[in-house]
Amino acid sequence: MKKGIDYTGIVVVFACHDGEGNFLFAKRGKGARDAVGMWEINGGGLKFGETVEDSLHRELKEELCTVAINHQFAGFCDLIDTRDGKNNHWLAMIYQVRVDPRAVSIGEPDKCDELLWCSLDNLPSPLHIGVLPTLEKIKSLKSN
Repeated sequence: MKKGIDYTGIVVVFACHDGEGNFLFAKRGKGARDAVGMWEINGGGLKFGETVEDSLHRELKEELCTVAINHQFAGFCDLIDTRDGKNNHWLAMIYQVRVDPRAVSIGEPDKCDELLWCSLDNLPSPLHIGVLPTLEKIKSLKSN
């Protein structure tokens, strides 16, 4: 059974920012589960027995080789779509996370081809399906 396909998967999504209005986007690589070549906001699946915040910190270390300066829960959203003829359903737990941009690097080079810092009025393209709903939650927060 595959999470997100055979049952609803839970993903912890973290929109990393530098405190100066720039957000981090990652270009999905060949080893990504889907949407290769699309720009995303980082995140990862919640493991059984792991808290959402523990997952956030683990995924930050694994994917971006960094730690949070601070973080704020922005809410959740359902990500439901059809890809490759299969229905997908993920429940995304969304965080806004401030990081030191000098301390960020690609931790999973098989799953990520490139990192890009940009403002929310100059987004990269093409975007993963989860980016816009995530940014709507983030925009409703005051920057921390």
